[in-house]
Amino acid sequence: MLKVGICDDNQAFLISCRRKLEQFFQNIEVDNKILEFSSKKELFDFLKGSELLNLLFLDIEMEEDNGIEIAKQIEFQGFSEPPEIVFVTNYPQYCSDVYRVNHSFFVLKSELE
Repeated sequence: MLKVGICDDNQAFLISCRRKLEQFFQNIEVDNKILEFSSKKELFDFLKGSELLNLLFLDIEMEEDNGIEIAKQIEFQGFSEPPEIVFVTNYPQYCSDVYRVNHSFFVLKSELE
């Protein structure tokens, strides 16, 4: 089972992203579990538990947190199997900033589909 997380403080985007991911996984017939996190605290509480995430869609600009800094913290936590990170944002000016941390992809929210 593929475990996918979405971390964003925008509830509307969480819902939209979840729907797009559910449709995608249904189309390719992959068993999955999608989890939503609206803050760094919720995400790290989960990551410190016994379950792992395979993939994390991480917003860069959140009201109280910065996704790039969260990704750095995930790197330095030394998780045995850290999630692959897909940065999502409304701001294209972050495209070069994400290269300061390991990530798999960068996508504008408007182009997520």
